[in-house]
Amino acid sequence: MSIFRHVLAGKIVWNGDILALLRDMFALLAQPVFLLGILAFIVANGLWIVVLATQKLSIAYPVQIGLVTIFTGVISVVIFREALPPRAFFGYALLLGGVLLIYR
Repeated sequence: MSIFRHVLAGKIVWNGDILALLRDMFALLAQPVFLLGILAFIVANGLWIVVLATQKLSIAYPVQIGLVTIFTGVISVVIFREALPPRAFFGYALLLGGVLLIYR
């Protein structure tokens, strides 16, 4: 759960006590999902730096944008059980085709 969602749920509350706020914030570090999110952020940025060091930006950036969009759709279906309209699959197919055209 993101920090923003914790604030909305009332789990992190600013009541004028900085120590209480820090305690609530550090309590997030005990949650595996939060740590997994931090790890995914670090790995993604590390991989992006490697890609930028080895590929042309004119190829790497469009491929990255397309793949992020496709993987976001896949994750929304697999993990969050969202229902996608048929036109979304058509859009993902077009994105994948564009990524393949740019990369080749």
